[in-house]
Amino acid sequence: MLDTIGLLANLSLPLSERFRFGLAASAYRNRGVGVGGDRPAGNLTNASIRPSIGYDIDESWRVSASYQFRWQEYNGIPGDAVSNAVFLNLSWKRPWDL
Repeated sequence: MLDTIGLLANLSLPLSERFRFGLAASAYRNRGVGVGGDRPAGNLTNASIRPSIGYDIDESWRVSASYQFRWQEYNGIPGDAVSNAVFLNLSWKRPWDL
């Protein structure tokens, strides 16, 4: 059985007619409960932050770039883990409603 607590926040700000800045942050903690409910079976803590910048090519197409920093700690393993990633996205939004 897991007891999970999480927090997520997203911010999107227009910088101009075509440029947009975004910031996403999240954190959660999973606490494992052992037999009888009194013994921890494993705890995982995770946090990440992801700033981004996007450009609207036209009404349907957007290109964006973002960077993600992620930190994780698991009580069964000594130390923590850190990862970094860079993303380049091309997205399309259909111009009609179904």
